[in-house]
Amino acid sequence: MNVHQLLLGAVVFAIAVLFSFLFSWVLLKSPLCAYFCDPPGNRKVHQRIIPRIGGVSIILAFILLLTLWRIFFYHLLPELDPSVMKAVVFATICICIIGVIDDIYLLLINNRAKFLLEILIAFEIAYLYGIHFTEINIFGHIIKLGIWGIPISMLWMVGITNAANIIDGIDGLASGVLAIGFIGVAILAANIGNFGIVALCLLLSGIIFGFLMHNIAPARAFLGDTGSLFLGMILSMLAIHVTNLPGSHSSFVVALLIAGFPILDVAAAMTRRFLKSLFAGYSFFQAMGRMGLADNEHIHHRLLYRGLGHAQTSFILHMISATFCAAAILISRIPVKFGLIVVLYLGVVVLTLLYRLNFLDRMVKWLTPVKPAPVMSENCQRIGVVQADPLLRHALASYKQPMFTFDFFSMKNALTHFETCTVILIACQERSLLTETLRFADAIAEFQKCRIIFISSFFSDETVLQETTAIPKLTYFGKPVYIPVLMENIYNLTRLKRLEMITQQ
Repeated sequence: MNVHQLLLGAVVFAIAVLFSFLFSWVLLKSPLCAYFCDPPGNRKVHQRIIPRIGGVSIILAFILLLTLWRIFFYHLLPELDPSVMKAVVFATICICIIGVIDDIYLLLINNRAKFLLEILIAFEIAYLYGIHFTEINIFGHIIKLGIWGIPISMLWMVGITNAANIIDGIDGLASGVLAIGFIGVAILAANIGNFGIVALCLLLSGIIFGFLMHNIAPARAFLGDTGSLFLGMILSMLAIHVTNLPGSHSSFVVALLIAGFPILDVAAAMTRRFLKSLFAGYSFFQAMGRMGLADNEHIHHRLLYRGLGHAQTSFILHMISATFCAAAILISRIPVKFGLIVVLYLGVVVLTLLYRLNFLDRMVKWLTPVKPAPVMSENCQRIGVVQADPLLRHALASYKQPMFTFDFFSMKNALTHFETCTVILIACQERSLLTETLRFADAIAEFQKCRIIFISSFFSDETVLQETTAIPKLTYFGKPVYIPVLMENIYNLTRLKRLEMITQQ
């Protein structure tokens, strides 16, 4: 790329960022937000209602800028392949309709119907517009697909589209990963001189970055199904197109790496669910059917369980996604044998990540001698937990240790179950309930002679801090909760409780 093309790309990116930011800001201020509510739930990590308006703002900004490109600035910007333009417009309109229906709180669409519509859209793109794999090039070994290129491309587009939707679980994650993917496609297209695709990818990545300013933690808006499905479909389509372009030496492996993190997350989740179902006694076909069940065990959930915040988790996974894209670009530029070394290195990195996040526990059990299960101590302490959110509940229940057992209660039925608890954990999820929860903690501290750990993230107010320190036997523990540190605090409090009992005797 020459200097003129670089400056033109920078201008396109900057204008896209500005338009997207303004569209998102206007929609957040408009009454439309009331129809795009995403309330908290058992599988959701946010604790307040947040509008999922991001997809609408992204598509509106994209349609406006694409129209300006085609009508007013066609002589300044490079020409885009007509088949790609038609496919992009078709996918944008169809995904917008499906996503808006799904994002509007009162008009939820059935998942099976949504999946069927995605298949139809992918068929139209692959068959009518000719955007499909013609061959699979794996490190120089070429497999001609013929008619099979259409169903394989449909599977690719639907898979990547839903993978992009699935990773949209925490603030800023899906937006950043998809923006990195489009930048990767832009670099691949620039390497072979197709500046129409470069301009389109810079336009899309700029639009995502503009919305990302509203989506980074703490998020004011979510991407929603409209945004994640639209961006996932366009990314999957452009990845196919770039690998098929004349002069491209990209292999199928490069396309896989461009969408590497979404594919890794979905593959790990589906494999885990399949093995878990088999070990639970389900048949092979029943376990296959349970691979699509939703849960809170994705890679970003596992990092949250380690005590990382949304911003930290998103940053780590953005770096992993950028590593995949950098590897894709590198493989497209180096000889096959060196590309194989890069892929092997990435495989080691991925396996290490999955191992550290306990995805390979079952495999490790198969490869290691059977050891007797840890015996619970006779002095095992009973710990009461009040108002635990799903993340905290899962983290405490799944943390392997023989010293404590955890019983979970709501505030309504908690007072009658604390007679034998050594330590009580009380969590506060909402700022409006903080005063009421503190009064409850004060009452427990007065009547149940035990130590209390109060878990919350709403202690920046000096008045609240004074109220907390005024309650005897209360230890404050802020969020995010790192479970090993919490266990250490519980252990210290149980020792203190035992010393108090010995002193009283």
